[in-house]
Amino acid sequence: MAHGRSISSKKLSSFDHIQDPSIKKKMLLRTNPKLLTDKKQKALREEVIAAKKKALVSALKMPPALNQFTKYLDDQEAQEYFDLFSNFKPENRKERLERLEKEKTNGRVGEKPIIVKSGVRHVTDLIEQKKAQLVLIACDTDPIEVVLFLPTLCKKLEIPFVLVKSKYDLGKLVNRKKCTTVCLTGCTADKKTKFQSLIKKANGRFMDNYEVTMANWGQPA
Repeated sequence: MAHGRSISSKKLSSFDHIQDPSIKKKMLLRTNPKLLTDKKQKALREEVIAAKKKALVSALKMPPALNQFTKYLDDQEAQEYFDLFSNFKPENRKERLERLEKEKTNGRVGEKPIIVKSGVRHVTDLIEQKKAQLVLIACDTDPIEVVLFLPTLCKKLEIPFVLVKSKYDLGKLVNRKKCTTVCLTGCTADKKTKFQSLIKKANGRFMDNYEVTMANWGQPA
């Protein structure tokens, strides 16, 4: 200790509200400038602030709106949805040109293909218009506020949704590196049974348990 001074138990007693003895001593040193040089006092002050912040963060619980994003599907469950959505990937430039050329050759315009819709704004519009039939939301979206409102919106408008772990998995469904949100607005006849089955699973896992989920606080961060 600076200047060889010791800290009496009487002085330490003024910091009885602090549990950690080492922090008690540091707090006393901080309140006694004569015991430390300016440089050491500044370093000590920063150390004490960091310790307090760490203690505060460890005591905080995660609110339900955030905690729900820790309850995503496991890899096996999520893969079922990815397999279905992968059948409706958006056309790349080559595929689109081939389709248009075929339509031109046949002399008629075919039906517009069903494709995965992506992007928070676009998907939100489709949800509000009640055109979205199944929504996938990535839980590692950063900042999470970008998609924080989507489960509540889906619940309010009764649009089935699921939470998945990674935005990189969703990106693969739309030929991009990553994507925070995707949805389907329909399904072809040959995939209808599987589509309805996954919607039922989604409702059972997320929609039907929404009230319970929003009542549960998460563990300290």
